[in-house]
Amino acid sequence: MCEMYRIWVKGESATFCLDQWARDSLGTPARRIYGGELLVHSSFGQFCHTWNSCAVPFKQFLLGIDFDSFMTKCLGKDFLVFDGAASVAKVKQTILEHRREEGLSAEDARELWDSLEDVGETAVSSEEGFHIALADICGEETIGSTSDFVVHVPSSQAEGFWRELWPEFKAMLLEAISSESETKTVANAA
Repeated sequence: MCEMYRIWVKGESATFCLDQWARDSLGTPARRIYGGELLVHSSFGQFCHTWNSCAVPFKQFLLGIDFDSFMTKCLGKDFLVFDGAASVAKVKQTILEHRREEGLSAEDARELWDSLEDVGETAVSSEEGFHIALADICGEETIGSTSDFVVHVPSSQAEGFWRELWPEFKAMLLEAISSESETKTVANAA
C-alpha cells in the first residue's frame, strides 16, 4: 500500500509516494530482504526509483541514503550539469602546472592562455561549446584532451530538492517509524 507525504516549505512543494515490502531471502528463510519504491513529484522535478534489496527496512534505508546515491539512482548522470567556469579554470590551472612542471615554455603557455581568453565566452556557454572552442588549444601534444577538463556539478534543481525538501521528508519518515514502533509495542503488550 502506497503511503503519501506532502510537503510545502519555503515556497517549494512535493508529493512523496512510498511503498515498502519485506520478504524472506531465497535459500535463507530466516533472513529478511527489504525493498521499496519512492515516487516524488516536486517543484524541483521528478525523482523516482525502486530499491529491491535493502539491508534494513525501506524507510530506515532512505534515512541513511546520501545525495549522490539517491540522485544517481533516481536520475542517472542527468543530475549533473556542465560547469563552464570551473572547466575553463581547470584548463588554466593545467597550463600553469605544465609551465612549472612539464617544461611548457613561457611563450607556449602565454599563447595557450591568450587563446583561452579569446574563446572563454564560448567555452563556458555549454559543454559542446567548450569542446569546439578549445579544440585548437587542447590536445595530447599540448596539455591534454578537452574531455580531461570538463567539470560536472549537481544541478541547482537536484541541490534545491535535497536542501529544501529532503530534510522535511526525513523528519516525516522518522515520525512514521516512531509511530510504527509504538503501534508494534502496544500490539505486543496486548
